[in-house]
Amino acid sequence: MFTNETENFLNSLGMFGWKLGLDRIEKMASILGDPHKKYPVIHVGGSNGKGSVARMLESIYRHQGYRTGLFISPHFLSPVERICIAGNPLSENEFEKTLSELKPILIENQATYFEAITLMAFSIFQKFKIDLAVFEVGLGGRFDATNIIEPLCSVITSISLEHTNYLGETIKDIAFEKAGIIKSGVPCVIGNLPTEALSEIQKKCNAMEAECIDGQKQASIQLERTSPDGMHLVVNSGGRREQIMTQLVGDQQLSNLKTTFATISTLQSRLDCSFDSIKSGLEMLRLKGRFETWHKSPRIILDVAHNSDSLKYLKDNLLQTFARRNYIFILGMLEDKDFAVSIEFLMELQPYIVCTTPNSPRALLPQRLQEVVKKTGLKSSIAPDIFTAFSSALGMCHKDSVIVVTGSHFLVGEFYRQESKLAQKLDEWGRSHLD
Repeated sequence: MFTNETENFLNSLGMFGWKLGLDRIEKMASILGDPHKKYPVIHVGGSNGKGSVARMLESIYRHQGYRTGLFISPHFLSPVERICIAGNPLSENEFEKTLSELKPILIENQATYFEAITLMAFSIFQKFKIDLAVFEVGLGGRFDATNIIEPLCSVITSISLEHTNYLGETIKDIAFEKAGIIKSGVPCVIGNLPTEALSEIQKKCNAMEAECIDGQKQASIQLERTSPDGMHLVVNSGGRREQIMTQLVGDQQLSNLKTTFATISTLQSRLDCSFDSIKSGLEMLRLKGRFETWHKSPRIILDVAHNSDSLKYLKDNLLQTFARRNYIFILGMLEDKDFAVSIEFLMELQPYIVCTTPNSPRALLPQRLQEVVKKTGLKSSIAPDIFTAFSSALGMCHKDSVIVVTGSHFLVGEFYRQESKLAQKLDEWGRSHLD
């Protein structure tokens, strides 16, 4: 647990809110001697999939023997999760020590919460003498605090409507912001993008004389079979035909895998990586909150799908994996998401929806969420918190039901935070159904 002083200081950074721009982070990094320029970096952005691709790349290169740094957001339980060294979250002691050292700079420059954690990552990765850092973009790209890095490769996984009050109201607007991470002469690997987004990305690549690489065409990856526990893949690479078993599930993760393979191929001359390392890195990878099975009977799935595209992928994964079942959704979203469109994508499942609220100041009130659900004709109820919502879902559940906790990183994080209490509730349910 952090000291009260650390907790209070981190909370105080919230007063500065979101202030998109690079002047503050550039000035603070300069004071530290530009630590972000001391090691190679891969920069990963996009609307969905950027966290998964960043984790895949880190795991693969770590299994190759590189000492890796990983910067991701948001966190589930503690901000230490955002900064990882060699696959492990930073210790709380090291986090507090670094924060204390940087505190005067952060206060003087009125750093936001995200800028503070980003600056810490810059500094910590230099201190731990990493061989390679993988940075996930926080919001957008062009004005994101991570965007002062000078990467070996930029990656844009996908583009969809999100954060429209900050990034623009059209796919083209959002693509323009995402394209901001493309640097002069630096290759850019792209995932499966809509036509209007692809046009914008290609235009920026041309302007920056940066090679635009279609990540979906570089690797031959075929899905052999899928199950609730993962995908069995056949990969053709370098004249080898190999099978890989990964715990990842769904078409979106298959697209993310292709983007990851393309990135590794693009950087092969600078970052040597064997197929054996790719195979072991993917087979050992565990992604929390990505179509994660928390319990098997009844099946309970945790997924951080938080916008219309990711909820569509979640719906497709559920149908592909479980077909027509009794679905019960525990749904909590943020008010700046396209929640009305998102719920429409769930119609095919005909789920019962327990509307609740994520632990975030940007949370959408469950009453407002239910108003939208009612318009679709889906059955629903309201629960004030995750424990009440879980209890309600169990009350209408049988062993063949599928309970899905989704809608926000913050909601899934709150589930993890109350995991022991929820597990106890599930045990009580199980005993009552055996009697």
